[in-house]
Amino acid sequence: FTLKIGQILQADRTTIFIVDQENQELWSKVAQGAEEKAVEIRIPMGKGIAGYVAETRKTLNIPSAYDDPRFNRATDQETGYRTHSILCIPVFNKAQETVVAVVQLLNKLDPNNQPTAFDNQDERSFREFASSIGIILESCNSLYDAARNQKGVSSLLKAISSLVQSLELEKTLQSVMAEARDLMNADRSTLWLLHESENQLWSKVKSGDGQSMVELRIP
Repeated sequence: FTLKIGQILQADRTTIFIVDQENQELWSKVAQGAEEKAVEIRIPMGKGIAGYVAETRKTLNIPSAYDDPRFNRATDQETGYRTHSILCIPVFNKAQETVVAVVQLLNKLDPNNQPTAFDNQDERSFREFASSIGIILESCNSLYDAARNQKGVSSLLKAISSLVQSLELEKTLQSVMAEARDLMNADRSTLWLLHESENQLWSKVKSGDGQSMVELRIP
């Protein structure tokens, strides 16, 4: 995303900040050099250019960064980089209710590779694909939140391994649901499969005595 957005809008630098609603901050990982590991950046909600955009949900198009009191010059002083223009845009979730990310572009480059200001066409161009980015980032965040539970990850891997060990659907279902029961501390679990042509859900579960399998079907 970062690479393509920068290419399309001809920005010298591009950063995508993910909005962490729980901790009320923005975070991103930025590579400091080709051979170096990415460094994590965290910004409180409402602070700086990106924090302001996340909080107000408004786009900022700043032709001269040093003339804007919200811009923090300390980063330029530390890195030796000179920020001229900034385009900072909120990215919303599918329902357009929540800001899931903020894209910050620095220094649009003219045909001679000289910094210039971003214009209204740049904003319109970004909005053409912003909704797609929002949906994908929202999905990625959901998967990330689920994967933070290491027990859940372990159970998922065990369930996946059952697909390799057996191609029999019944055995695979029992293995997957056994992991689900263990993960959720449940006494029983049922995975219902959709039989589209008959418009039914069906499953196989163990009988009360645990000695046999019983097939269940519901409309």
